[in-house]
Amino acid sequence: MKHITTEDLKQITTEGLVLQGCGGDPQEWLNGINEMLTEAGILRDGDVFKDISVFEHDGHTNILFNMEDVKLDIGKLAMWRLQNHSNFGGTWLSDYLPNRLGVEMKGLESDGADIGINDEPEEKAPPIVAFGERPSPYRDGNADGPHESDVENSKTAHPIRVYIENVHDESIGGFTIPLPARLAELQGFLEASEITGWQDTEILQVRLDITGLEKILTETIKKTMSQEMLDELNYLAAKIEGMNNNEYEVFTSALEAKRHCGSVAELINLTENLNRFELQPAFNAAMLGEHLVDGDADNYSAGLQKLYDSEDEELRGVINYIETLEKYVDYSAYGKEYADNEQGVFTENGYLTESGEFQEVYRGSVDIPDDYRIFTEPGVAYKPPMKLDGEDIAETLVKIHAVCCVNLNGAAEELKALSKVQDTDYILMVNKDRTFITPAVEAYKRGEIPEKTINHWAQMPGTSFFALRVMDRGDNNGRGMTGDFVELNTQALLSNISLHSATPDRIEAFKHDGYSKSYDFAAWEELSKTPQYEIKSFKAYFPDDDLEYAANRFASFMGANEMSSEAVSVDTFLSVMNAAYMADAENPQPDMLRITNEAAKQILARGDTDVFKLTPAGAEKLASIEAMRQLSFAQIRDVAIKREDISALDKWAKSAVKDLQRQNGRDERKTAKNKGEEL
Repeated sequence: MKHITTEDLKQITTEGLVLQGCGGDPQEWLNGINEMLTEAGILRDGDVFKDISVFEHDGHTNILFNMEDVKLDIGKLAMWRLQNHSNFGGTWLSDYLPNRLGVEMKGLESDGADIGINDEPEEKAPPIVAFGERPSPYRDGNADGPHESDVENSKTAHPIRVYIENVHDESIGGFTIPLPARLAELQGFLEASEITGWQDTEILQVRLDITGLEKILTETIKKTMSQEMLDELNYLAAKIEGMNNNEYEVFTSALEAKRHCGSVAELINLTENLNRFELQPAFNAAMLGEHLVDGDADNYSAGLQKLYDSEDEELRGVINYIETLEKYVDYSAYGKEYADNEQGVFTENGYLTESGEFQEVYRGSVDIPDDYRIFTEPGVAYKPPMKLDGEDIAETLVKIHAVCCVNLNGAAEELKALSKVQDTDYILMVNKDRTFITPAVEAYKRGEIPEKTINHWAQMPGTSFFALRVMDRGDNNGRGMTGDFVELNTQALLSNISLHSATPDRIEAFKHDGYSKSYDFAAWEELSKTPQYEIKSFKAYFPDDDLEYAANRFASFMGANEMSSEAVSVDTFLSVMNAAYMADAENPQPDMLRITNEAAKQILARGDTDVFKLTPAGAEKLASIEAMRQLSFAQIRDVAIKREDISALDKWAKSAVKDLQRQNGRDERKTAKNKGEEL
């Protein structure tokens, strides 16, 4: 046991476990951890930690448990670290150094310092053995020696390492994984970190030994975190790992030249197009010029030899003349002009040129082999979710009603709720029948009606879920209210609610006979399994801390979805949402925008734009007077406007919002009057 400084810590080159906030006697910590890990089956064959170092940082006493020459079940230790992170702040030294002290662990590039799990018995371990060790370059761990291609490829084994955490709860801790990896090798970690899908995952750091690629991927990840991101990184790592030396040199040269590296997908396609590049042994313009001149001389060697051998003195003089000129050739100028003309680039590996058309072999997540999928579904192309930034909420909501639902019945209540309830985050559900909006925290209340509503809507085909964040509430009537709309993945939303739902500490049940009775949640759950004939209604009461926690978890979830979403215009947003509503028409016409009968009547009444009836023969323009009568008596089922006339909805929406706000005002005055009369 020894006390060291953080400078001493930076010099350590072997992996270890760092426990943070270890006050008291270090020997007691050593004895306690050894006992705990022995009972957990992590320390094997009676072995224990013997070499520990105590150091101070950020006002905390920390202990480093050196893992060298200690018999450990690395997978179980990694799981233990994640599960007990809140108690001990456990992290690997290879993560502590860059994340806390801002330096990389020395020897990381050559030895590897990633920690992972070992799903197979030790004697049957696959090439990805323990994430704390660099796998053997020999195929299938062949101790007899390397296969020729294994030696060639060993320098690129596990070329990418990523550090990931649960985006909703950083206190759980994270882990570093080397890529490529299989889902089975990560499953235990994902479960321990409560990561159920891409929406729970945050990539905090990417580490690579390939010059330039770390910066490229870091910038890409900062821009977006999508469903396919980790899978694409995994597939890219597999493509790099499978390269031979020549392909690897071309690939790294293309990166240095900044060719086709704007996204992970483009990098994957770059690996499919390496045969389009050529590397020549020239590292500057002068070397290229000399290489070209020598090449020309070789091409014409037979003709030049004839001149040398000629008995004609004048022809031999031409040779002397050529040799004299060669002494004064400006190789640098020649090489520079040649490189400029063919857009070649000088790299560390030589002079790089590109020819032919770049082929888009990889089209997206649908092309990722199943072995490298962690979150994406086989055969399903990833479509980025949509988002709207800073739009007028009231007008956007009524437009959604116009292009997605049969009527505007729910819009008045939605606007009233948004203007009165002081929550900022809401969940909006939309299908062809109606819309529903609820404060996000209500969806996390177990035993309450809103949770059942969320699940009920999730089971209805064609339902879309959106997060709605109110940025500015406008006036008392909701005029001028602005906010963001973010499309949500249904299963991801339900998973988030399930993981972070709030449990009531008391439920008050009101009976038909006027009496009430209180239950705790367990008793209520048992009661709810049988018909509750005597109960008229109930009210659940939740701890404020639980509701605050749920609100924070949804805010993190929405933020993760915002990061992976594609910002679109309102017109694009409405057009995409209209697809399901149009598909439900008797005579769908995808080139038009189907709208509700109510919106059609109002648009026709004001003459904002032409309205069409959808018939088997095509779109039939409606005459205003006749159409108003037919629409009023529901004699026309499907009506639409031209897609290019979508802006006509803007004028209609402004008027519709005013009508709904006036209706809400009348309802409030009527309610107040009735209350006054009752008093």
